[in-house]
Amino acid sequence: MEASPPPAEGWPTQLPSRDVDGVTAMGHWSFSIPDYSMCPLDDDNSMRGEIRMLGGRGWRIFVFPCVRAKGVAAGSTSVFLELLDPRNPQAAAFVIRITSSEKAYTYDRFATHYFNADSTDWGFRSMLPRSTVCNRERGFLSENDTVNVEMHVAVFDSEASMLEWKKGKAKAEPSGDAWNTSRSSTLAHVGLKNQGATCYLNSLLQSLFHTAKFRKAVYHTPSEENWTQSQLEEAAETGDDSSDSGSSGTGAVYVHSRVNTAADKTPSNSSNKEQTVDSVPLALQRVFYQLQTFNQAVGTTKLTKSFGWNSYDAFQQHDVQELDRVLCDNLEQKMKGTAQEDVVKQLFCGKMRNFIRCVNVDYKSERVEDFYDLSMNVKGCQHLLESFKQYVEKERMDGENKYNAEQHGYQDADRGTEFVEFPEVLHLHLKRFEYDWQRDCMIKINDFFEFPDRLDLTEFLTDANPDNAPVYRLHSVMVH
Repeated sequence: MEASPPPAEGWPTQLPSRDVDGVTAMGHWSFSIPDYSMCPLDDDNSMRGEIRMLGGRGWRIFVFPCVRAKGVAAGSTSVFLELLDPRNPQAAAFVIRITSSEKAYTYDRFATHYFNADSTDWGFRSMLPRSTVCNRERGFLSENDTVNVEMHVAVFDSEASMLEWKKGKAKAEPSGDAWNTSRSSTLAHVGLKNQGATCYLNSLLQSLFHTAKFRKAVYHTPSEENWTQSQLEEAAETGDDSSDSGSSGTGAVYVHSRVNTAADKTPSNSSNKEQTVDSVPLALQRVFYQLQTFNQAVGTTKLTKSFGWNSYDAFQQHDVQELDRVLCDNLEQKMKGTAQEDVVKQLFCGKMRNFIRCVNVDYKSERVEDFYDLSMNVKGCQHLLESFKQYVEKERMDGENKYNAEQHGYQDADRGTEFVEFPEVLHLHLKRFEYDWQRDCMIKINDFFEFPDRLDLTEFLTDANPDNAPVYRLHSVMVH
């Protein structure tokens, strides 16, 4: 049976069009996994679809409904593309797509491969967790308990043609969304391994990684890593940064609405030599590069070793705000004297003014300070804007607490804080814990607290510029 020609609509954007040099055939077909919810967790339970002819060759979908996957208790679905007669090698780019019954949701995985006698099939062992497939809100599991798998394939006349197309694709303007998870065209969701109690670290790293300007600055930080040309090209392929991810601390990260989250990412090839074991920037570069190019969870052992941690430290909870500052301070030191010198400060640094102003005489004391994150009250506040109002609320100094205004003597005064400048990326720490003096311990505040997708802080900024209003969109959240 011949594969169907490309549809008028819905052809995956990751794949080439018919007019691309070297493309000899294009087609698609589907396969239904029956009785999906009844499939046992069995690495040997496989299914093969009907043979489809494309480019004069026989192809088919090869599925393991539910296999064991590390970190996925309920198992995962594996899907592969198989070339039946590999005696004549064949180069192909393909997208495996799982669609919902009403096609409201689709999940794509993209790959290229040179099929030959030593490698007759290619695909994804952990295509999608079974729990996600069975999630009724997604609709991947139909009413008759089947799952629909689509295969979209573009065949090339040679491996060289495929690689040439892929190289040109890397230079093109990237596009995609969170559910199109090609490692070469979009930034997908790849996890980080937990060393024991490093979930807070992983969330911080994911949030920073998905901040494109920061990621680019990390890649350009001087280190002694000798990045190869292929690594440079592969790193430059990814671009979409629209997805939300975990964030630092119990709180939220907001990105200024003017920030372009898609940026070029190219690891630097610097001659600046340093001890690799102790190099935080180099270890962070490796983690980011692996997050960008790997199809499986990434380890952080080398990164924590660069902090000077041992295995005991990995099982201890550390302060995520302090860890964030350690990372950024280390990067700023390495960036001195380079084109990236002020990037960290430009991204995360804001300015606030602490003041004491006398009520009845013309006397004041003011001091402007930098801040890289803000700790916001949760207790007594139901919304983030209420927390900001508490933050800038003035305190009247009177009675026995009058302010000594030097030549004016003791005067009634207002003490408070006002914001002079907000950063491009705003890190907010929600104060979910407070000390209980009666119990002599920290207790968690479980009160309702709301934070919006869009945050306008214009009212809290002195001398706000209407052309550059502090309007943010929610980028990442962590509740720990």
